[in-house]
Amino acid sequence: MNEYPIAPIGEWYGEANYQQTGGQMKFMSPDEFLSSVKPLNIDEGSRDNINNLKNHMMLGKTLDPLSIFSNGKEDGRHRAIAARELGISKLPVIVWERQYP
Repeated sequence: MNEYPIAPIGEWYGEANYQQTGGQMKFMSPDEFLSSVKPLNIDEGSRDNINNLKNHMMLGKTLDPLSIFSNGKEDGRHRAIAARELGISKLPVIVWERQYP
């Protein structure tokens, strides 16, 4: 597997309005994403989540892009680790460089 299975924008759970709220879609490696966000403690629950996400990706099922908010929050650490372990080299990441309401 070498490509992140991004869902069509109409199927995203959230952030489909990212352009109207000041977000920009960028592409970065899993390591770039993970170095930009707080570290993830990989306990048994996290490992199960990562393995489930890997299976999801290998089955060709789609996922939302990852997110980095200007207030320090993020969404996607488990997906980034799963992607890295599958050899995916670039991830779609929505980045808000200014305050998101």
